[in-house]
Amino acid sequence: MSAKLAKADGRICENEIGLVSDLISEQLKYSAKRKKEAKEVFKLAKDSRIPFEVHAHNFYSNFKSTNSLIFDTVDFLLELAYSDSKFCDAEERLLYSTVRIFEIDHLVFRKLQQPHHLCLANQLNSTSVVKINEVRSETRYKTVEVFSKAVRDLYALVDSDPSDSIETIRVNYQRIMAEARPSNLSLKNASSERAYQAQERYVLATKAYKQILKDSKQS
Repeated sequence: MSAKLAKADGRICENEIGLVSDLISEQLKYSAKRKKEAKEVFKLAKDSRIPFEVHAHNFYSNFKSTNSLIFDTVDFLLELAYSDSKFCDAEERLLYSTVRIFEIDHLVFRKLQQPHHLCLANQLNSTSVVKINEVRSETRYKTVEVFSKAVRDLYALVDSDPSDSIETIRVNYQRIMAEARPSNLSLKNASSERAYQAQERYVLATKAYKQILKDSKQS
């Protein structure tokens, strides 16, 4: 699926290759032999005539009982789609197909998409501020305001504010993890809807926290 999605806009960029390599090396912990095999599969899949939907159906039929893996997979595909600082129609169509095949509610998907969209808005608005600075100050202030809202929305996913320290954000994030972690004992007897909402919050908070840490290291 990742190979098809990465090539959906006509080319595979370095960021997309890096994400897939990181998945294989760091997250899946493959051996050297399996890493090589996985990279070969990726190269073959991107040029294969087998439709993206076939791969999605096969994946879901094998792992549909593991909610956390389904959510993580959608989140990774979103990260891959946004990694080249744009989000094209072809990528959107494939992601909508994934949501339909994985039987994920459209509104839930939108929430999963939110931190990725906010990160992209963050990048685009930063660029806009620099360019508009050279043109006229009136528009510059408007752009800064939009940028600030995108940042605030991202921090809100971890119950924080951009003015909070990294330590405060970490404490808030850990509290959310304790409350929303799928293995939390308090969720064992919870309704399927509540468990689903907890999983959704877990994924969103984790994505936002990682992005905040990444931004803080670059600043």
